[in-house]
Amino acid sequence: WVCRFEAIEQACRFQIISGQLINELPPNLIGRYIRFCNEHQMAAAILTSFVLWSLGDVTTQKLESMAEHNDEKKTNNHATTSSTSSITASSAFEFLNLRRLAATAFFGVSIAGIGGFYWYRLLDKAVSQWLKITPAKSGYARFTAAKLGLEFLVWHPISLAIFWLYLGVLGEGKSLSAVGGQLVSDLPTAIAADMCLWFPIDVLNFRFMPVHLQVIVVNIGSLFEAVLLSYLHGASGHGHGSSNNGGYPVAEVDKDRHNSES
Repeated sequence: WVCRFEAIEQACRFQIISGQLINELPPNLIGRYIRFCNEHQMAAAILTSFVLWSLGDVTTQKLESMAEHNDEKKTNNHATTSSTSSITASSAFEFLNLRRLAATAFFGVSIAGIGGFYWYRLLDKAVSQWLKITPAKSGYARFTAAKLGLEFLVWHPISLAIFWLYLGVLGEGKSLSAVGGQLVSDLPTAIAADMCLWFPIDVLNFRFMPVHLQVIVVNIGSLFEAVLLSYLHGASGHGHGSSNNGGYPVAEVDKDRHNSES
């Protein structure tokens, strides 16, 4: 195991994972997944993105549902224990907004999966060939810093804007103008939170992982990003997945109801 760890460390240091090292992996689930990622790179990126982004949104919707349920219990002290004890298998998933889940999964496949697959190859080409910054000539510190700069200047703002567009238009049925206003107000906060999450992940990813596996590492981190962005999107007051107000803020629904009654 010591020799195998040293071999993996050396392979990661030079950003090379050889076929011999892949074949020496143990025949367990992790070993099979790594082989699948190495042999079917595009399919692995798409499948991993789909699963992790979907799981992240389901987790967020469940947390939002639990928070709303706790708020309702505080305001409705007359709720009986019998009403909460009879939970069936179908009611266990009543919190799930399938339209929002589909929009998030579509983002995972199209942007995080396919887009990320091509982006990290383009990023490596842009830094090493166009900017002429390579680990051999410039050192790993400058090479990683160049990739980080392009990552945060180009990829993160574009992908975050598309995420907001997907969830707003596809997930909640809002107009482009409404999503644009939400994007202007919420995007700076989302970018700041996203940078705090991705800075350590990107440093390790660009430093040690080969290009064709970088999108897999990113997708693993995207599980936490999906929870973070879905939470920010809901906490900004533009609707939770489990709410019964059509995805709009409660205050706006009450205001419209009051105007209609008057």
